Formats: sequence, C-alpha cells, structure tokens
Amino acid sequence: MLPLSSKRNKRSTIGLDIGAIGARAAQIVRTEATKRDERPLYTVTAAGVSGQMGGATNAFNIVDAARDVRRCLVLDSFQGRRVCVLVGPPALEVHSLELPKAVLSGVGGNGDVSSVSQVVQWEMQRLCHGSAEGAESGHAMIADVEMRHWTLPATTVSAPNVMGVALPARKVDQVMSICKMTDLRCERIDVGAISVARMGALLKDWRDDEAWGVVDFGVEGTRLILCVDRVPVLVRTIGPGGGAWTRRIAETLQISHRSAEVHKCDCGLMPPGTRIARKDIDRVAGGSTEPPHDAIASIVFGALRADLKSMATEIKRSYEYVLSCYPGRRAADLVLLGGGAEMKNLTVYLGDALGIPVRRVRDYLSEPTCRLVVNDEHMAHVEVLASAIGAAIQDECEVAAPRP
Repeated sequence: MLPLSSKRNKRSTIGLDIGAIGARAAQIVRTEATKRDERPLYTVTAAGVSGQMGGATNAFNIVDAARDVRRCLVLDSFQGRRVCVLVGPPALEVHSLELPKAVLSGVGGNGDVSSVSQVVQWEMQRLCHGSAEGAESGHAMIADVEMRHWTLPATTVSAPNVMGVALPARKVDQVMSICKMTDLRCERIDVGAISVARMGALLKDWRDDEAWGVVDFGVEGTRLILCVDRVPVLVRTIGPGGGAWTRRIAETLQISHRSAEVHKCDCGLMPPGTRIARKDIDRVAGGSTEPPHDAIASIVFGALRADLKSMATEIKRSYEYVLSCYPGRRAADLVLLGGGAEMKNLTVYLGDALGIPVRRVRDYLSEPTCRLVVNDEHMAHVEVLASAIGAAIQDECEVAAPRP
C-alpha cells in the first residue's frame, strides 16, 4: 500500500482502465476533513475517455491500446506520470476459498504470512486453467502466473474466508509495455473488483449490517461484485457484455452497430407495465425514419429479455448466498456502472425484479453522505469512468479491501 501523505489536496496517482474498446483515466484530489465529525472528500479533477465508444470489439492490440491511452490523457489536465492500471476478467481469474482457520491465524498475528500465500497458491493452482509450476515463496509468483489474495470478513458459519486472484504473466508484461510506450510509470496493478468496491464505498454510508453490490457492465462480460464491510466477498460473471447486447439489437432492428448502441442508451428498455400499439411496432419493422422511442424500447426489451431475466436471477441467488454466509445482514443497494449502466430504464427493470434499490453512480452524487465529488464536466461519462476513479483512490484505508 502506498504511504499516506500528510499534504492536503494532493493529486492522486492516475487510475487507468484499459478496456476492450478504449481507455478511461481519472485523477482525484483528497480533501482532508477539517472537523472531527467530517470525512474526507474525493474530487475528480481530471478524466478522459477514448477509443471506440459503442464500437465493435476487436482483438486486443498493444499498439492500439497505447494509442488510446495517449489520447485519453491529453483530454484533461492530468498531472504526473504515475498510474495504477486495472485488470479484470477474462484475463484475471477470481476464486473464493475456504481455508482452515489454523492457516489463517497467521495473518496479522505471529504466524507466517508467507505460508498463507503458499496455501492459497496451491488451491489456486487446482482451480485455475493455466500452468502452476515453479512456485516462489513469499511473493506467490509462479512461472507464468501472478497470484495474490485478500481475506474476507469473519463469519459464524462455514463460508469462504479468502479471495484468490491469478493473472497470467503475459498480461502483466502487456501492461508494462503499454506504460513504457506511453512514458508512464506503473506503480500498481489493481484488481477491478477491489477498485469498484473502493469507489462504491464512497457513494453512501453503508451500514455494518448491509451487503451491497456493484454490477460492472463491460464490453466482454457483465460482472457482479458483492461487498460486506466494504470488502468484495463475491465476484462472478453474470452474463454477456454490452457488446453482445449491442450486436443482438443491431441484428433484431437490422441497423448498424453504432446505431444499435445509440438506441440501447437513448431508448433503452420498455418500462414495466407499458403498452405499445401494434402499429408502432410495425413502423419500426417497416423502417420508419421516425419510429416512436417506446416502440424501439419494446423491441430492445424483447431482444434482451432472456439475458435480463437470467441476470436478475443470478443477482438474486448471489445475494441470497452472501446473506447465508453472513447471517444477520440484509440486502442493500445494487450500484450499476460501466457503459451498459447508461441504458434507459435498466435500473427500473432490475429494481422491480430484485426488490432492492438499484441505482447508477450518478444517482448518489447529490446525496449528503456521498464523499465522491464529480463536476458537470466529467458527469457525462461517470459510469464509464467509475472503475478508473476507484483505481485512483489509493490512500483511504477504510474503504479499501486489502490489496492483492
């Protein structure tokens, strides 16, 4: 963990999210509390989004990624060259583990912490798809995979107590190559689940008896992160990414990929209980130049109905599982971020299906307990920037899970 700074209003490391279709970067300033009952504020001071927003996914290319990073960083007044780069699935594997309590007793006590890493490594080798030979004690490094872990909150029932992550060494090499090509100094490679949990913890004063979640709508996959005591305790993929949704809409409406992306965000889903006239549906099917938004939303909902229903079911089951692992907790908000979070009426659909508050990042920013400050200049892409914002938050121990 980076050392805490005694200076006020010092700009953070740049949080950098290099995705399948572009790059997102964010930098923040932490404003220290001036009164005993106040808490620090985190203000986004620079942000950039570059790449094929809404474009089709292409094979990952280091040269293209470096180009997107350069373009991203010239869009705003970023300071310094220090970066924290995010990694996540599918390159990163995440597995929950239940280790013997005797093994974990060494963490934070008089035991040997390296032995815990070794046990985690053995378990991760069994679960991961890659090779796992050539272990190197202490750093949990193997020949072709980097492994780390963090401990989960204590519970009174039998449940996972460690979260392990594994990242192929070639992915680390890619990150370092991109940084070298763009004259950046990579100070940390951050796990995406921890980053979004760190950001989500600033949105609300979460109660100690709550389990809350984040859905990250990526281009290649949609991931759910559930948190207890501000620590990610469940990380899983719950459906296809926004790219698959856009392709399905394009095929259904017989339109371009980019037009489908616009319809996905602007028209979105048909609100529950809305009735659409058959003539309006026919106007869309007939290629009308001015089809009603509600009719398009109805068709979009039909194209995505199976995925949406499956997603809601997986989220509900995941909440139920976490609540069974942590008795006495209750299901709290689900926060949506990523490009797909901008889809109109998606929060309405999921909230109705799950029976819990479902909100986007921007919906929290005006509330008095929110400690994340985003001005109008950066508000347009705040859901897309959310992961990068989380990576930039490096100095707040109480909102950060132990970093792998």
